Amino acid sequence: DQIAIASGAQHALFVALAATMKPGDVVLVPSIAYQGIKRAAQMLGLGLIGVDVDDEGIIVSEIERHAHNPRVRSIYLIPTLDNPRSVTLPLERRKAIAELADRCSLNIIEDDIYRPLSLIDLPSM
Repeated sequence: DQIAIASGAQHALFVALAATMKPGDVVLVPSIAYQGIKRAAQMLGLGLIGVDVDDEGIIVSEIERHAHNPRVRSIYLIPTLDNPRSVTLPLERRKAIAELADRCSLNIIEDDIYRPLSLIDLPSM
C-alpha cells in the first residue's frame, strides 16, 4: 500500500506532487533547485517558493518563515548530493526539517535518487 511504480524519477516526482497537492498549492524548494521540480509544478498548477540555502543545504529557519502560509503544503528536497549543488544535508538538519514538517503538517517530497552514490549513509527524512 505504500509503494508506487513509476516510469522513472521525473514521473515519480510528478506522481508524488499530484497525489499530495492541488492546483494553487505551494511547494517550498531550495532557491537553487532541480529543474524537473519546476516543470512538474508548472504542469500541475502549483506555486514554488525558493528557500535560502547555505553550504549545508536548505536553511531550516527559512523553511519555517514560509511554513505558516496556508497555501504551502510540501517541501521538496534532494537531501543527498543535491542537484545541482551536490550538497548533502547533515543529519541534524534532516531531523530539524522532519520535525518542522511534522509540526506544520507539511509533506516532505524526498527525491533521494543519488543516495547510492554517497559515501555517507544517512537516513531518509
